[in-house]
Amino acid sequence: MPGHSKIIERAFTLAQSGQYKTVSDICKQLKTEGYVVGNHFSGLAIRRQLKGFIKAASLSEENEH
Repeated sequence: MPGHSKIIERAFTLAQSGQYKTVSDICKQLKTEGYVVGNHFSGLAIRRQLKGFIKAASLSEENEH
């Protein structure tokens, strides 16, 4: 099972990919990949960071079209 820092890094990578629209979507994917999500993403700061990455990826995709 991957460690604490790895789950955060992976969540950031997923958020930046443009394939996920919500933090919940990212958590579901992490679970599918074998991570134990637990309370890793319950904090306001981490959720804001992920939402920021999601939004930036979405805007980037819109600019490419």
